[in-house]
Amino acid sequence: MIIIKYTTEEEGQQIIAEKTSQGYTLIEVQNITEGNFLGFLESNETLPENDKTENQKLQDMIDTLIMDNINMQEQIDTLITSNL
Repeated sequence: MIIIKYTTEEEGQQIIAEKTSQGYTLIEVQNITEGNFLGFLESNETLPENDKTENQKLQDMIDTLIMDNINMQEQIDTLITSNL
């Protein structure tokens, strides 16, 4: 994981564009009294479960639900076509 400090919104957007084009994933934005920070993961990096932000945990849950829904729809389609 890398953390990059930025000062202006334009600079932040430029960093995001540059890093995402290099294969990094933006995982965190912090605007605190010490400054503005962007956190990125390389494409082959993963965070331990306890280090994930609430948004990441929620996104993981949504992704799981979507895959479950797709799998369920495929099973329904199979049942329908096999009973025709």
